[in-house]
Order: sequence, then structure tokens, then C-alpha cells
Amino acid sequence: MQKRIVYKGMESTPVLEEFANKHLEKVEKLLDPQRTPIVIDLVLENAAVHSHHKVTLSLKTPEYNLIASHEGPEMYQEIDRVTDKMVREIRRAKERLDSIHKGKNDN
Repeated sequence: MQKRIVYKGMESTPVLEEFANKHLEKVEKLLDPQRTPIVIDLVLENAAVHSHHKVTLSLKTPEYNLIASHEGPEMYQEIDRVTDKMVREIRRAKERLDSIHKGKNDN
């Protein structure tokens, strides 16, 4: 599993990186480690024009490619929201895959 945190328009801090990694663990727990490659990219972006932060989380696995993003004034809150959003997306994608596989097995 490859995991990368990218900082745009801002500096990396140990506290922010630890917070991001802790929240990415929620996503990692839902993934099947046997199915590789798995690539997780978290992009933390500080807008120069306004005081909003944009957080984008992308996930690429053999089964699906998912992207979740959120924008707002608090970076830590946006990381929390985007990881929760990705957890919902993964669960939804897994349900779709299960229903497709069940449909094939019914024949």
C-alpha cells in the first residue's frame, strides 16, 4: 500500500502529519490488503487568496478509483470531513461490487 501526503501552499508540520495519518487509518482499515496495488493520496492545499483550505483524498485500488474533497476554513476539520466522506464512498463502492458479484452468481 502506497500512502502519500502532499502539501500545497503550506509547510508540513509533525502535528498535522500525525493527525492526517491517524485519520487515514480509518480508510486503510476498510481496504483489503491482499488486493494490490493500493494508492492513497491526501492533498492538503492552503489557498493564497482566501482563508479556505482544500483537502482532497484519492484512492486507487484494483476494484475502484474514488475521490473525496472538502473545502473550509479549518484544515483539521476538513481532513476529518474528507476521511469520513471517503469511508462512506468505500462502503458504497463495496456494496455495489457485492451486488454485482451476487448477481453473477445467481445465474
